[in-house]
Amino acid sequence: MVDCYSLYGRYAEKQRRSLNEVLNGKRQVNTELALLVEAALDIPAESLLQMQARYNILAAKRNKSFMEKLQNVSKIVAAL
Repeated sequence: MVDCYSLYGRYAEKQRRSLNEVLNGKRQVNTELALLVEAALDIPAESLLQMQARYNILAAKRNKSFMEKLQNVSKIVAAL
């Protein structure tokens, strides 16, 4: 027989760990986690995902190696 409380407990623990990892900068917010937070805390999932996207863009712009590649792409496109 399946113990529903045990299954829920394992699920809740997994979600708690996921949220903890997001809060500690070890994991990104994904769609499922954003929807869970929305259901639990009434914070719009779209807002959470937009914040994550803005953070990702800023992180990419701070990556010197990536920015060099981006400049090379711009030069190639300009030459076409």
